[in-house]
Amino acid sequence: MSDRLAITGVEPTTGEGEAVAFTRLYQEHLDGVFNYCVYRVGDPLAAEDLTSDIFWRAWRARHRFNPRQGKYST
Repeated sequence: MSDRLAITGVEPTTGEGEAVAFTRLYQEHLDGVFNYCVYRVGDPLAAEDLTSDIFWRAWRARHRFNPRQGKYST
């Protein structure tokens, strides 16, 4: 299994595998990311936009993630 997506328990042998793994990651961390954004900006609508942007950037950068250098949650 790829080190990048091992945390999700999905074998990312296809693009679909990566999408499934990312969906799990999103579901596990959505509330925490959103709540942090609300805490920082004080506006739930702005926090929704920021949360969306954060996950979009994470998806685009997924190939650079190295689990030996940190966790998804950091």
